[in-house]
Amino acid sequence: MKAIIAMRFLVVIETQKVKAYLFASPIMRETRGGSVLLDSLNRKETKTILKGLGNVRYEEIYLGGGSGRVLFENKHDAEKFKKEVLELYHRKTINARVSVEIVERETKAGKDESFAEWVIRGVLIAQQNKLGRVEGVPVLAGRWIRPCTSCGSEPAEMPLSEHDEHWLCRACSLKRESVNGLYKDIKSTKRGYKVLKSSSELASKYTDNFIFSTLAKEANCQVSLPQDFDEIGQSSRPSNYMGFIYADGNRMGETIKEIGRLFPKDEDAKRAYKAFSEIVDRATREAAVKAVLQVVDLKESKTVDGMLRFIPAEFIMAGGDDLMLAVPSHNAMDVAVLFIERFQEKTKELQDDYIEKGMLLKPFAKEGLTTSAGVVIAHAHYPVRV
Repeated sequence: MKAIIAMRFLVVIETQKVKAYLFASPIMRETRGGSVLLDSLNRKETKTILKGLGNVRYEEIYLGGGSGRVLFENKHDAEKFKKEVLELYHRKTINARVSVEIVERETKAGKDESFAEWVIRGVLIAQQNKLGRVEGVPVLAGRWIRPCTSCGSEPAEMPLSEHDEHWLCRACSLKRESVNGLYKDIKSTKRGYKVLKSSSELASKYTDNFIFSTLAKEANCQVSLPQDFDEIGQSSRPSNYMGFIYADGNRMGETIKEIGRLFPKDEDAKRAYKAFSEIVDRATREAAVKAVLQVVDLKESKTVDGMLRFIPAEFIMAGGDDLMLAVPSHNAMDVAVLFIERFQEKTKELQDDYIEKGMLLKPFAKEGLTTSAGVVIAHAHYPVRV
């Protein structure tokens, strides 16, 4: 109890305009690379910053899935952490946007606001500041500036000879570089498919809570992935179309308020909020992978190392309560329905598991949490505008 009373400053991290960043280019390699970059920043590198702060009193509540909540004893340390997170995002992505807000705990009539109220207020401040910020418009004027051949909106800086000559901006180049870390250092298959590293290798490089770590683990064999959206379209009926699925959790804000009501003590509320965040994030990833592996037609082939499965799907984003997924068009509705069902089942199962392990006192949603999904069927060349 004393530890959380001493922590007066809450740092709220919210990744902004994720869809605009991921779909700045219609090329899958850049989309996948952007997703890998954001996931690595959210789940791993921000934690590294925390560990490198030295003799600083802080308490990590949650980091991952595009958001973060960290408590600090004093504002100076919180400001230092904020500065380093903002610099990290700029250095690693160039143009991804992240909001990092420091929210001091309020005291009224000699009584501190509840932990749940504090978190809700911090998220609202982050959202308001997000909406209030204006993005600069990239300037591409003059014949001496060559636009990036991938995103078309930023000045190109370097040539790339892969699949004919391209000129990429720094942001697209970083995305392209990041995606190569997913694959085994072996030759591509005859069809050009690249083989995904094992779950243990991916967990070591990224984390256990990485969508491709989850995919490699659940597939239980070697996995190869499409290198562009056309390859998903080729597996579709009718051909050259794909299904784009976007899912978002229902009434998550109301659940946080319910946590405040169910757990009036700070220490219990903090533990419940941490459990809630982890459960939602894990349920999103595992339900998405289960739905794809169960519904989508996988192409299997034998290799010298065993069975290889080609999965014609793209996990564009899977973190927190958000999911963006591309699958063959004829599988889209079945994948979406199964994901919704499995998400609720998984959140119920995980609550029971957390309670059994002493990580949660009682359930915050006895029947599990729910999610909603929208489905767009469109041409594989560019499935959705953001």
